Amino acid sequence: MLRFHKYHGLGNDFVILDGVSGPLPPLSPAAIRFLCDRHFGVGCDQLLCLVPEAGTDGRMRVYNADASESGQCGNGLRCVARFLWDEGLVPASRDAVVLAAGEGRYPVERLAVDRYRARMGKPAFRHAELPRAAGPTGEVALDAGGRTFAATGVHVGNPHAVLFVSEPPAELAAALGPMLERHRDFAARANVSFVRPEPGGFEVVVFERGDGVTLACGSGACAVGAAAVARGHWQSGVPMKVRLPGGVLLITVGADGEILMEGPAVRVYTGEVALP
Repeated sequence: MLRFHKYHGLGNDFVILDGVSGPLPPLSPAAIRFLCDRHFGVGCDQLLCLVPEAGTDGRMRVYNADASESGQCGNGLRCVARFLWDEGLVPASRDAVVLAAGEGRYPVERLAVDRYRARMGKPAFRHAELPRAAGPTGEVALDAGGRTFAATGVHVGNPHAVLFVSEPPAELAAALGPMLERHRDFAARANVSFVRPEPGGFEVVVFERGDGVTLACGSGACAVGAAAVARGHWQSGVPMKVRLPGGVLLITVGADGEILMEGPAVRVYTGEVALP
């Protein structure tokens, strides 16, 4: 039997496997899809495997529901940080942990039992996983459904396409997300954020690569913050509310470009499951 832990951040839900306390069994793509399956398995948007890494409190490996691996998951970082304290894997006296994920290392601070703030590093507007034709701040034209959008390509540990729109984001995400996720200009596919300005911040719906529309996307919210500042839609140093279907994340982009992400992390339950 495989022991697992279920968490969520604004409804973006995860199955966490503890590979720090002991080695994990080999996980085939079929096993990953089974664990993520909401009907025949446990059910989640992403499977998070925490494994040891020197100089950190662990490396978070992220697997999408289709078993593809992702370099980053912002909501997952907060949930894994809480998991470390919940399971006593870090001393209760500590107020922060450092997690590795993809290309980076991310300090995560505990503000309360269920609220955390992560330093997400600086965004990249030039990256091998972003369109080569993008401008200096990521601007790129993307076509989908007979329309052309002025998008922003941003890499925050994984590739994102951010589209500022005036229409309801949920409708656009459902209709155009599948096409833009696999747009030919993104070599490794993309997480696609449809963004509509509102007082105090932005309404956002994200079509995540390998998962589809989710209730929240932490790295997507960070990409939205970076794109909003880069394109002149928001001022650096001023916190913005990114309102996702599952709730609000607080994003601040510093004058040096570093992104802070603040939001909840909720423990749901712990259980055991037999892999097929």
